Amino acid sequence: MPDTVKSPRAPERCLDCNTVIEQEYCPACGQHRGDYRRSLWQLVGALISDVFEVDGRLWRTSRAMLRPGRLTREFNAGRRRRYMSPVRLYLFISLVMFATASIGLRVYTVLEPAASGPTTPAISVSFTDDSALDQWQPDHPLGQAIKKRMTELERMPKNEAAIELVRGTLEHAPLVMFCMLPVYALMLKLLFLGTRWLYVDHLVFALHVHTVWFLCVTFIIALGPFVPIPVLVVLAVLPGIYTVFALQHAYSDHWVFTALRAAFLAMGYPAILSFGITLAMALGIILD
Repeated sequence: MPDTVKSPRAPERCLDCNTVIEQEYCPACGQHRGDYRRSLWQLVGALISDVFEVDGRLWRTSRAMLRPGRLTREFNAGRRRRYMSPVRLYLFISLVMFATASIGLRVYTVLEPAASGPTTPAISVSFTDDSALDQWQPDHPLGQAIKKRMTELERMPKNEAAIELVRGTLEHAPLVMFCMLPVYALMLKLLFLGTRWLYVDHLVFALHVHTVWFLCVTFIIALGPFVPIPVLVVLAVLPGIYTVFALQHAYSDHWVFTALRAAFLAMGYPAILSFGITLAMALGIILD
C-alpha cells in the first residue's frame, strides 16, 4: 500500500507582519505559522512532544547512552537530528536530579523529627567559632549580610541549620553546576591538544557524561532507602567507570593514554567541583 502523501498547507498571512506564508516559517520575520491559542490539552501534548521528543529521539538517545562515548561520536559526526540535543538532555536530567534531591530533603524534614525522638542526637553543624564570629566586623555590605545570615544559622537548632544550609545549596547548585561544564570542557581541550577536536566537541562530551553522572545520583537519592548497600556502591562508582570507557570510545585513544587522562580528570575536577559546591553553599547563605 503506497504511503499517504500529506497535502501542502494553504498559504496564509503571517500574524506578525502580514506577509503571505507558504512554508512553515514567515520569509520576512521568521515567525512560525499558526495560532498558538489552543486548548490546555493541546498545549500539554505539544509540550510533552517538544521536551521528550516522542518521535523516537528520546529512545534512540537512551540506547546510544548505554554505550559510553557513542552518543558524543554520533553528535559530533553530524548525525544530530536523530538524537536529543545535549543541552536539552542535560537540563532535563539536571532538573530531575535536583528535584529529587529537594523532595528527599522535604521528606527528611518531615520524617526525621518523629523518628529521632528526644534522645537521638541531632545533626551537628558549626560554621565558625562563636567568638570569632562576634569579633568579625566587616565594613562591606556583603560582609555584613554574610555575618547576619551566619549568626541566624548559628542560633538555630543544629538540625534546622543543617537543613537550611542544604536547602540553600540545592537552590543554587543547578546554576553552579551548569557553569562547571565549560571548565570540564576546557580541561578536556588541554588534555587533547594537538587533536582535531574543537572546544565545542569537548563541550558536547562534557554534557553527555554529566548527564550520566546526574542519572546515577538521581537513582542513589531515589533508591537509597530501599536497596541494599552494594547496589548503592555500584551506582556510586558507575560514573567513574562510564567516564573512562566514554573517553576511550569517543576519542578513539589508546587505553594507556585514556587511563592517564582519566586519572588527571579524577584528580583535578573534584577539586573544582568542591569549589563549585562551596560557592553554591555561600550563595545559599548570602541570598537566602
